[in-house]
Amino acid sequence: MACGLGAVALMLIFIKTNSDPANDSIKEISLELEAKLQILDVNNLDSELIISDYQIKIDNILDEIVSLNKQMQSASNLSSLSDKTAKKLNDEINLKPKKIIKNVSKVKGYLSGCNIEGKDIGFFIDSSASMYDKNIIDIIRYKASNKVIKENAPKWVQAKKIFKWLFDKTNKDTNVIALSFSDTINFVSEDLLNISELKKSSEYNNFFNDLVPKNGTNLKQLVSVIKKKKLDSVYIITDSFPTLPISENKKCSNENVISPYCRKELFYDFSNSIRSLPNKPKVNFIMMPIEGDYSSDYWFSRLAMDTGGCFITASKDWLVK
Repeated sequence: MACGLGAVALMLIFIKTNSDPANDSIKEISLELEAKLQILDVNNLDSELIISDYQIKIDNILDEIVSLNKQMQSASNLSSLSDKTAKKLNDEINLKPKKIIKNVSKVKGYLSGCNIEGKDIGFFIDSSASMYDKNIIDIIRYKASNKVIKENAPKWVQAKKIFKWLFDKTNKDTNVIALSFSDTINFVSEDLLNISELKKSSEYNNFFNDLVPKNGTNLKQLVSVIKKKKLDSVYIITDSFPTLPISENKKCSNENVISPYCRKELFYDFSNSIRSLPNKPKVNFIMMPIEGDYSSDYWFSRLAMDTGGCFITASKDWLVK
């Protein structure tokens, strides 16, 4: 029993001089044991049983401490590794030319999976009045402005840059037909031409000189162009559901002001016509911002997906310096 009491005494001395908080549980047990031994007769065999019982408890806690120390060491190693990895990545980023980050917006089409693909393709830009601005009030203001102000409306300027961006990203062996559309169609050239030949033409270089947004949007008229030229892919820059042709839809033909319901019906007519084409073209949309048409993105993206095309929305800083 003397040996047992000696071991406990040494344990108590060790605990009292150790300030590690991990030993709090052992301290509590030891203090409890010390209190019990003070009231026991040292010759009483019960004291040995008490010491043995508490020794087991202390051993279990020591095992837990060893296990926790191993876990803490592993966590420390992972933390150190994470810090080194983060520092390495940060150093690599800082070494990259700043112009790469600055020019990310110039390739958003490729980042979105909207590559310019196809042998015979069409580039169509919406030139209806809504292409001036995203806000209805500002659209009305631009409509009443002079030609110079109209030509420099931010949304229209961005749409024209996207149109030219499509040309710049097209393979040199591709044949292209390009046009603007509102209530009527305005061709760059009415024939499919090699992209290099078309870009050198005066028609292309002067295309936007006298073109300003006006009137409504007729998507349906594009179907005949796609069918006649047997295009395998088309890229349409627009911003919302069509507003024309009302006369072709019996439900909407008597309306003085076209309703959201009828605009969606006109889009359904366009979608069904596209899906029924024998050449099965891919239809790709680049959507400009507009207020009010909250469901248009969904339906345009559905048509793009159903035809194997892509759908991207133009952020306000894309291609804009």
